[in-house]
Amino acid sequence: MRTMIRIAVLTSVLLAGAGFRAPVAHAQSRIGNVRRIAEVLAARREREIKDATPLVRIQRAGGTSWTNASPSSQLFMQDQLMLQRYVDVQVEAKGAPYDGVLTFLPELIRESRDPVYSFEAPTRDGVYRMTGGSDVDLGVDIQRGALVVQWNHGRLEVLAAGTRIDVLGTRLAIAVDSTGDAGWVYLEQGTIVFPDFPAITVNNGEVFRLLRSAPPVRRQTEPAQRSAFDDVVDFNHSVVWSGFRPFYLKPLYIVPATLAAGGVIGWLITRDNGNGDPRGRVIIRIPFE
Repeated sequence: MRTMIRIAVLTSVLLAGAGFRAPVAHAQSRIGNVRRIAEVLAARREREIKDATPLVRIQRAGGTSWTNASPSSQLFMQDQLMLQRYVDVQVEAKGAPYDGVLTFLPELIRESRDPVYSFEAPTRDGVYRMTGGSDVDLGVDIQRGALVVQWNHGRLEVLAAGTRIDVLGTRLAIAVDSTGDAGWVYLEQGTIVFPDFPAITVNNGEVFRLLRSAPPVRRQTEPAQRSAFDDVVDFNHSVVWSGFRPFYLKPLYIVPATLAAGGVIGWLITRDNGNGDPRGRVIIRIPFE
């Protein structure tokens, strides 16, 4: 046994002298990868970002400096993520006990670029910390900004405006103002609970107002208002990214059968209405305040 210990110590010394460094501890706590980054410009215009950009920055656990993020960046427990206004960052969170997609954005905007809620202290950027614990698989602390969640399995805990939200498999949207003390949560479908307020039940299609040091408050919503929140989830989780497919895979483009049969390659642009919106959605502003 003593011989084995001496060999191990000697090996460590030799490797260190050769410049070898063991992997850092947080390499064992990777939560996932930045999959895609988009700058959301004027209505119906998005720009895919493929390289490292100062619009999205990451601060490693225990560090003081920020580095530019790219679609190949990895996120670890206790990392901080910061993004500028009108930027969407989609992270594939995948580990042994959990799986989901997290879309980070400073505010919950629709395709028209209008938010579906109002804050006295609106956000202009987003700041988040990745957390975890013995009773959750993954945690996200929204210090300010918004988050759209598509969660498949595992236990995700989101901290928003001082309110803990346990996500058990669902689609939802959360927003927190620039003070970090007020927010909204919308459950499109699935199951979420407020562990500090177990008597409160959340049903599909419900909106709750979040205030620090206070119970969540259910807000009455009309069908059109719920539809607007659905648009937010759909737009930021799916629609933004669909514009970056190769043009022949986009649903707007079809090959007419008669032209294809004749050996002629042609493309037709199909519209559902005359305003250039293929999904034909009606935008309704929600006067929550």
